[in-house]
Amino acid sequence: MSVVAFIPARAGSKGIPHKNMRLVGGKPLVQYTLEAARDCPLVDSLFVSTDDVDVAGVARSLGIDVPYERPATVSGDTAAMFDTVRDGLEWLQGQGGELPDVVALLQPTSPLRTAHHLQEALTQFLDSPANTLVSVNCMNDHPFECVSGTSGDWRYLAQPDGASRRQDYPNDFYYINGAIYLVRTPWLLAESRFFEDGAALLYEMDRHAGIDIDEELDLLIAQALLARA
Repeated sequence: MSVVAFIPARAGSKGIPHKNMRLVGGKPLVQYTLEAARDCPLVDSLFVSTDDVDVAGVARSLGIDVPYERPATVSGDTAAMFDTVRDGLEWLQGQGGELPDVVALLQPTSPLRTAHHLQEALTQFLDSPANTLVSVNCMNDHPFECVSGTSGDWRYLAQPDGASRRQDYPNDFYYINGAIYLVRTPWLLAESRFFEDGAALLYEMDRHAGIDIDEELDLLIAQALLARA
C-alpha cells in the first residue's frame, strides 16, 4: 500500500503574507510539515506542490526532491485544493510514475502535527476499509454554549437537552482541524473531495497539536506552544 504525502505550499497568502516561510520557533512554518512527512515510516514518498522558490529551497535543504513546479492555474487564492492535488498527480503520471494508493494531504499550516500523529492516523486508516480519514480535536467552544441569531431572537446551535453544567455535556463534538486528510486515490479522483461526510474515520488529536495557522494570533500561540515543547 503506497502512501504519498502531498504538501501544498503556494507562495501567496491573504491573511499572512508569505505565510509558509514565516519563522516559528526558529524555522520556516513549512519545515515542520516537511519534517513530519519525511520522518513518518509509513510515508513512501513526498510530493511538494509549490510555486515558491523559497519553499522549494527549504525542502531541498532537508533532502527532499522538488521536481514539480506548481502552475499559476492552481496557485491563486481561488484555486481549489482538489484541483491542486489532481494537477500534481497528473504530472506524476506524465513523468512515468505510478499513482499512490493513498494520498496524505498535509497542509503546512499545522506546525504541531508531528510524524507520530501521522503514523497513528495512517495506522488507523490502513487497518480499515474506510475511504477517507480526517483529523479532529474536541471542540473548545462547545455547541451547547453557541447560539445563532440576534439579541432577543436567537437559538442554540445544538440543543442542551437539559444539561446545565459543562461536565454534563456529551463529548462527541469535534472540529475538523485540517492537519491530516487521508484518502484512497481512486475514491479521491472519482469523488473530487478529500473526505466522505459522515463516514470518514476521525483521528482525534490534542487541541494544541491541531492548531491551524490562519492569522497572526495563531502564529503567536504556536510560537508559545513550541517554546514549551
